[in-house]
Amino acid sequence: MPQPLRSEIARLAAPWRALPVNVKWVPEQNYHLTLKFLGSITPGEGQALSKHLQALALRSSFLLSVGGWGMFPSIKRPNVFWMGMGGELEALQDLWRELDDRLSASGYPRDRHFHPHLTLGRFRSPANVDSLVARLQQTPALNHVGTFPVNSLQLMESKLGPAGPSYRALSSYEFKA
Repeated sequence: MPQPLRSEIARLAAPWRALPVNVKWVPEQNYHLTLKFLGSITPGEGQALSKHLQALALRSSFLLSVGGWGMFPSIKRPNVFWMGMGGELEALQDLWRELDDRLSASGYPRDRHFHPHLTLGRFRSPANVDSLVARLQQTPALNHVGTFPVNSLQLMESKLGPAGPSYRALSSYEFKA
């Protein structure tokens, strides 16, 4: 996702961070779209994953948009606050499905479903969530924040530290078509 779009999301999120809600906010540099979480992998598994990702990159780029919001599992019992994805979702679903098929054939567990989103925060408690929901409902700019091209895949490493997770790209695969 391009930096200007990340910055726009962070600009829109700034007033929410000031609300009296118990949320651990995701830093702007950590906004990302996850296709599949793998957990710990060995260097050998990383090499095998590289072959799958190279094969997946033999496709055309497509456009996604960021807009809308929600909470997992629900507004009544929020754990995660997210922004949704739009645009060429069929292309994204096809990419996810092929990745899931390839990795399940290599022994990784299948994902039951895929709900593309950007995690903006994790609730530590649901206290005062109504104030956040009210503010979100008063922000029409959230319906369409921006559009970006999807033209590569990245294999990412995440490390959990005292300040939260940090991410590093292990490899990147540009779409060929």
